[in-house]
Amino acid sequence: MAGRARGFEAENAACEYLKTQGYHIMQRNFTSRYGEIDIIAYDEDILAFIEVRYRKNGGLVTPEESVSHDKIRRIKLTVRDYLGRFSTKWLTYAGIRIDLCAVTDNSSAGGFDFELLKGIVQF
Repeated sequence: MAGRARGFEAENAACEYLKTQGYHIMQRNFTSRYGEIDIIAYDEDILAFIEVRYRKNGGLVTPEESVSHDKIRRIKLTVRDYLGRFSTKWLTYAGIRIDLCAVTDNSSAGGFDFELLKGIVQF
């Protein structure tokens, strides 16, 4: 349970970090039959779907490397499902982007380090 709690804490911290980067958070943890989108936000006029990946320092793979081809496929399907449900109702955007917010432990400060990769997937 401690690992799940730390992951939830990392996702909350990622939201706060994204706000400092100019993102406007619209929704969290959107789920469909295809999968889950961690964060949906506007980055100016771009609708961004953000995958949050948390890893401890010194892990075998980086957060970026942990996003498999299958995960990317499921993210795309979930984005399409989201847009099919909501885009004609109230969404206005100039473009769509899938971003990755990589979160790692900052052991010296007890917090997190962030790396934001915009447009990790061509949509």
